[in-house]
Amino acid sequence: MIPDPAPGAPPRTIHELSAGTQAPSAVPLPPLRWKTRILLPCLLLLTVAGLFLAVSWDSLAPAVPVRVAPVIGKRVEGAVGAATVQAAGWLEPFPYPSYVPALVPGVVEEVLALEGDRVERGQVVARLIDDEARLAADEAAAALEEARAQLASAQANHASAVEANELLIDLTREVAQQAARVAGAQASLAELEARIRAGESALAVIRDEEARTTPLVEGGAVSEGVGVQLRLRLESGVAELEATRRREAVLRAELAMAQAGERAARDHRASLVE
Repeated sequence: MIPDPAPGAPPRTIHELSAGTQAPSAVPLPPLRWKTRILLPCLLLLTVAGLFLAVSWDSLAPAVPVRVAPVIGKRVEGAVGAATVQAAGWLEPFPYPSYVPALVPGVVEEVLALEGDRVERGQVVARLIDDEARLAADEAAAALEEARAQLASAQANHASAVEANELLIDLTREVAQQAARVAGAQASLAELEARIRAGESALAVIRDEEARTTPLVEGGAVSEGVGVQLRLRLESGVAELEATRRREAVLRAELAMAQAGERAARDHRASLVE
């Protein structure tokens, strides 16, 4: 409980009141984090220094002494030997003899070179029975003709597919064009309908004004020129409204044609895809 101040004494502040009621307490110092404050920065500095030395070692290392020897060129002259060596013997293949087999298996029909004969490159040394080879050649020719027929069929199918793809692209483009025509006709038709409604409203206002002005003109309260102007405005509005309505009919016909063209293009494209 805080005691009341004595009468006539100056008022005390909140700090003085709190100091009088609470006992002072000592705040402990935080522990020294030497691993993050000292060890980690030192490791980072050592790492950076090591990387710098590794990168720039070629520039900092001392140069290796090199001894350069001059090149001396001399001309070599050839000479003809005075002695000739002659010796008797035979030739043996090294390291082992080479056997040349036939390129294709078969039965030998005729031998044209015997062992020990001298042959030249490209010379025929034997002939095989060619009955099986002829049959294989005929089969290969038949397979070749079949492959050519398949190739022609594939080329025809490819050409047909290319043509169909081009036709599909043209039909897609035509569908887009017809859809654009339909959208344009619908927008123009909506604009004309708005103009027709505005013209009808304007004509209604002119007719009402004429109905109210005609008795005044007949009574002499309003000049006859006002009535003439109203009639001219009414006739002009009627003519303009009729022209707009005729234009509306034409636009409706164009819209119907565009919609029919779009449907036809879509149906044609769908039949081509199927």
